Amino acid sequence: MDTRIAKYELMVILMPDMGESKTAEEMQEVREQITSNGGEIFDEDLWGVRKLAYMIKKQENGYYAVLNFTLDTSKVHELEKSLTLNPQVIRQLVLRVSDSYTLKKLSDYEEQWAKDDLESKQKEDAEQERKDELKKPVRKVEKPLKKEEKVEEVKEEKEEEKPKKEAKKEPKKKTDEDSNSKSKLDEFDEKLRSLINDPDITL
Repeated sequence: MDTRIAKYELMVILMPDMGESKTAEEMQEVREQITSNGGEIFDEDLWGVRKLAYMIKKQENGYYAVLNFTLDTSKVHELEKSLTLNPQVIRQLVLRVSDSYTLKKLSDYEEQWAKDDLESKQKEDAEQERKDELKKPVRKVEKPLKKEEKVEEVKEEKEEEKPKKEAKKEPKKKTDEDSNSKSKLDEFDEKLRSLINDPDITL
């Protein structure tokens, strides 16, 4: 390869509402602008009409196409100028690539985007699941009783089942009346004895 010849990639975005035949004509014109400057197209990928990242020239959509080609480095500026002057071209970008570069097609991008979306969704689901787990109330797990503790528990239950023994009846306290009546009896007995023991009294 001539040292002045390099490998390039062009992404061009055309007006979206030209129709199929007019779009094909415009794409052929873009190819001729490359080949007329001594370039050689070796790969291309037509993406079709897609939504733009932001509005350009009052357009929300554009017809995307990607072309890989070789061209004399001195002719690149001329190609870019002719594309910029084309009224049907919304945007164009020419990038120099390495000699080993191969075109990454739209199908490859879509496969990668689908994989990224799936991974992102799986991460979101896992995060949501983790949050849901944190919201659940924590159940207290009771420690199983040891054999000795179970025996103690049974003993306590049996003791609770036994009827309580009746309290011993306390002896009634002596009242003032009881003591008064006793003292009167003692007094009477004393008098009776004195009469019996009196020698002057004959029975």
